[in-house]
Formats: sequence, C-alpha cells, structure tokens
Amino acid sequence: MTEEHSVSPRYPLTAAQASIWASQELHPEAPLYNMAFLFELHGAIDEEAFVAAFSSLVDEADALRTVFRATGGEVEAVVLPREGFVLPVLDLSAAADPERDASAWARRRSTVLLDTSGRTFDSALLRLGQDRYAWFLLQHHLCTDAWTFGVLFRRMEQLYRAAAGGPSDASELSAFARYVEFEASERGEGGDAAGRTLPGKQPAPLEIYGTRHRDTSTANERESVALSERTSQQLDELARSPGVRALTPDLSKFQIVATAMYAWLHRVSDQPSITIGLPVHNRTRPDFRATAGLFMEVYPCTVEVAADDTFATLHAKVRQASMEALRSARPGASTTAEARAVSTVFNFIQAEFGTFADMDCGATWVHPDHVDGLHQLRVQAHDFDSTGRLRFDFDIRSNITIASATAVPSSSSDAFAISRPLKSATMVWKFNNASSRPWLISG
Repeated sequence: MTEEHSVSPRYPLTAAQASIWASQELHPEAPLYNMAFLFELHGAIDEEAFVAAFSSLVDEADALRTVFRATGGEVEAVVLPREGFVLPVLDLSAAADPERDASAWARRRSTVLLDTSGRTFDSALLRLGQDRYAWFLLQHHLCTDAWTFGVLFRRMEQLYRAAAGGPSDASELSAFARYVEFEASERGEGGDAAGRTLPGKQPAPLEIYGTRHRDTSTANERESVALSERTSQQLDELARSPGVRALTPDLSKFQIVATAMYAWLHRVSDQPSITIGLPVHNRTRPDFRATAGLFMEVYPCTVEVAADDTFATLHAKVRQASMEALRSARPGASTTAEARAVSTVFNFIQAEFGTFADMDCGATWVHPDHVDGLHQLRVQAHDFDSTGRLRFDFDIRSNITIASATAVPSSSSDAFAISRPLKSATMVWKFNNASSRPWLISG
C-alpha cells in the first residue's frame, strides 16, 4: 500500500458534492443519487483474478474509499486508508434466463440505499454461464459521474489482465484530492459564482401541458430509445453542414439535439423563456481525465424562444447560449441555488466503454427509479457501446403525464426527427435546417 493510502485525508465538499449532499438530505430515504452500471461480459472470466483486480481497484481509487462524515454541522469527505470489501461472485447460471435474472437483480440492487458514512459503492460479479458474466458497479453520485465509470472500467480491465497473468500496467489512477485542491484554488481566484448569476431572474417552473408540479416527489420512470441507423446518418450529415458544424462532432450533435429540446419544451409549456441545466464534465487537465470522482457540475442555460423562430434562428441562439455557459463553466463555479433552479436537464455524455480484456461488452445504465425531486425531466444522450447511434434516456417524474406532441411541423423530406413513446404517447421532434417559416407556436 502506498504512503498516500496510509492515512485518512479529509477535505471539505466541492461545489458539486455540496449540491448533491443538500439534495440527498432532503430525501434521506430515496436512492435518487445511486448511479449503477451492469457490464455484460461475453467470454470466460477468471473469477479469482477478477476479485483480486477489484480489490486492487478499490485500493487505488480514492473515490471508492471516500465516505462522508458530518461533525458539528460541517460535512467532510474522508478517504479511508483501506476498504475491506470483498467482491462477491453470484451464480445465476442455473436460471432459465440468466440475463433476464441478472437485469432484474441489478434493478433491485440499484435501489438499495448507500450509507455514505460507511461505504459509497457496491459491486458484484454475476456468473451467467461458462463464458457469460456480468459485472455490477454502483456508486453514490457524491463520488462519481458518468466519466468516472469509464475511468474505473478501463483501469479494472488493466488490473484484471495483470491478475490473470498478463502484463502489468504501472500507471495508477490520479488522486481525486488533487482536483479538490485545484477546485479550491479556482474558487479562490474568483472562479466561483459571484458575478455569474442566472440571467435576469430565476427561471419560472416549466408548466408542461399547462400543469405545474409543485410537489418534489423523487419517484421517476425511464424511457429509452436508440436512434435508428438512418436517423443517426441524418444527424451526422446535419452536424457536418455549414452553419451547424461546431468545434467537434459531439458539440455539433449536442447543439442540434438541444435545439430540438428547447423547441419541444417551448411548445408544450407555451413559455418563451426556457432554462435547461447543462452538466459539464470539468476535466480541464489531462490528469483529471484519468481520475475517478465527481467532477461534473450543472450550469443553467437560458434561451428566449420567439414565435417566429425557425430551426436555424433557434439553433443560433442555442449555440450562443450553450457556448457562453461552457465558457463560464469553471470548476467550483456552480452553486446549489443554481442547480436547484432548473427543472429540466440535458446531459450529453461522452463516456465510452468498449471491450473488456478482448471480450465483447455491453454497458447498461441501471436506473434506480428516483431522481432529484426538483427535476421534472432529464434527458441523457450517450453511446456507451460505441455503436455510432445515440441512445436517449428520458427520465420523467412519475406524476407527469406526457401527452402526444409534435414540436415542429414537417417541412420537407430531409427533416430530422427523434421520436420515442413517453408513457402511452409519443413525443416527436421534427425540424429542417432549410425551413424559413415559423414552426414553434403554430401547429
């Protein structure tokens, strides 16, 4: 064990951790910040090596050994010198449908409350057959984000190869404590939210289909859809077109889908001022990209939608507003008040997993059926398995009824659409970059 792990460092909460802690305290019995993945591994696993590799991962990743202790009204993060957790191996191979049972087990396990003062993760290896396994990993959001799962996945692969007799990789994960120091210095240099407030006033709560939801229930349902191959090609083509192309393909796609989301929210709320929370990964240094922990912060992005906006004019507004939000997204610059002022979040996730030790792997984000009580709708866009096709997870508060809606009338054959049944109806976004007529208010 290294000297770095021989003591129990303590540090104050980062801005992102403080926001999540405050929200969790309002709902102590709800697993609203459980983040879990189930990785289906298609190949034979050396179980003893896998268990040993996970122990090494916990020893190495301080985010997996971090707990939270409240003393005298102050909350601190404490990095334990060691964690005695031994990865269990559960045998589901005798089940009639091991994959289905593994999925059901993961769903149940993802709802188990984590005692953040004792351990902030849970994990297990599920044996589905002679050459079929699934690895379950759950973390509290206080110590993780989607990028972190990618960091842990890749490092676990390296440690497993070494434990199974393959070549060892001497490179270790960077300590999250380095980011804590960096974030504190950024805030000390004026990088906090002072002078960077919400535009004008706090956004009015969205009234989806004329209904304002004043309660803060955390119960939530997820509807998911992957774009078709044809729609994915259309998105790629549109992302490369003049006037739409941004600095990176992912940024181009993000701004396109965000434009459709602003249009739809305007249509179903009949509100001109739409604010969406945009999570930013905050990994501004190379070493942070190889660090496990919570870096992500949510920043509000407000766009004023006019009755005569076309896709092109609204896209220009979204591009400007999102770039301004990204430019102001400095580590530690978010505030709990800002995070709690938004009711809709759009998260464009860039994490990818790929194969594991030369085995095909499929990653499933396991939803605990709870989210922040102030969030009416969260849309997560990702391509964890590097398929070239975005998948959308629509996390919808259970007491909201999403009626059928069409955000933009179809104007030509090359209109781009994203569709998905939401509960018993369908939400459809259609728009055409060449359209010059208003399409947001009139149907």
